[in-house]
Amino acid sequence: MKITIIIISSKKQQEYQLLYQSYQKRILHLHKNFEIVTIKDNSWAEQDKAKYYQIITKKIQQKIQQKDKVIYLDSSGKQYSSILFARKLEKVKNSSQNLTFVIGGSIGLPKEILQGCDVLSFSKMTFTHSMSLLLLLEQIFRALNILNGGEYHK
Repeated sequence: MKITIIIISSKKQQEYQLLYQSYQKRILHLHKNFEIVTIKDNSWAEQDKAKYYQIITKKIQQKIQQKDKVIYLDSSGKQYSSILFARKLEKVKNSSQNLTFVIGGSIGLPKEILQGCDVLSFSKMTFTHSMSLLLLLEQIFRALNILNGGEYHK
């Protein structure tokens, strides 16, 4: 199973880079097929949301393979415990699918793209996409550690 995170972002948050790299190394130690893909956010998104959503949806769809199980991050999504999240990863792995997470940009993801899809939420609160990426990296590492019988979760 390949795990991919697609993040829509206009800039790299330097203050997060060391943390991102730390979790990427940890994840790659447990799971070799992992990557983060960045789609450039547009500064004009607020002026023309419909056009922005159309462009972003197309760019996301170009990065997703037909075989992928896609989970979008949005505050309207379902919340999981770390154990249940690990089981969800295991279920995808056992189905021979790849797993792709999508983190929206400055104005979120179009509601149409979320309909009928798996949507994950860390909280009812809204987080920056940089913070969401960090939380997702930590939870993926924790889930892989749980599935491998590691000590991290205890």
